[in-house]
Amino acid sequence: MEGNYILIVTAGGIGRRFCKPYPKQFEKIGDKRLIELTLGFFSKIKPQYCVLTYPGDFKKECEYLTNYFSFPVYLVKGGNERFHSVKNAIDFIYEKEEDKSKVVIVHDGVRPFLNLEVVKKIIEKTAETGCAVPFIPISGTVRRLNDDGFYETLIRKDLVTVTTPQGARLGILKDCFDKSNIFYTDESTMLTEFGYNPYPIKDWHFNIKITEPEDKETAEMLVKLLQTE
Repeated sequence: MEGNYILIVTAGGIGRRFCKPYPKQFEKIGDKRLIELTLGFFSKIKPQYCVLTYPGDFKKECEYLTNYFSFPVYLVKGGNERFHSVKNAIDFIYEKEEDKSKVVIVHDGVRPFLNLEVVKKIIEKTAETGCAVPFIPISGTVRRLNDDGFYETLIRKDLVTVTTPQGARLGILKDCFDKSNIFYTDESTMLTEFGYNPYPIKDWHFNIKITEPEDKETAEMLVKLLQTE
């Protein structure tokens, strides 16, 4: 399976909620930066290459990553939103690849705790069906909330949290991004909007997104836990 897919890792965000003078993907978790942990996972299932989207003026800080791993890493400047960052990466890949049916998976740079079997299945099902997306079932009660308080309880059996990496064939992604005039927050929403039906794959609950400052403590505990397995 190694080498039969292309990886996009989005690290173009500034991460204002993380309250640091640098993007959250550069935060140290143990002895490694968050982005190093995320990219390092893919050494277990090497892509043909990775396209890493970098934030604004931080290209220089990312350049060492191009020779840091056992697979090639190319840098592409991120956009104002995740949508623009992924589109920039897709345009880069589309120009580079003759085979427009190549499997591409798009992963958030601040989700370092992946499961190998889940990622393998995403790649496999994307190759078989055209697109595949991981999800985590919601176990708690989900309610709507506005300024007046709680006002509706949703039926949770129909609700899931969508995670990454999200996979699709290169030509499908290029077609969707070129047609879109809405800045979708992820590929699954965009794919569905344009008539594709991503194959759903159950993810594990450790695939959390590091967003808030308090998430660092959780990440540090997970690093220790997963190192012992």
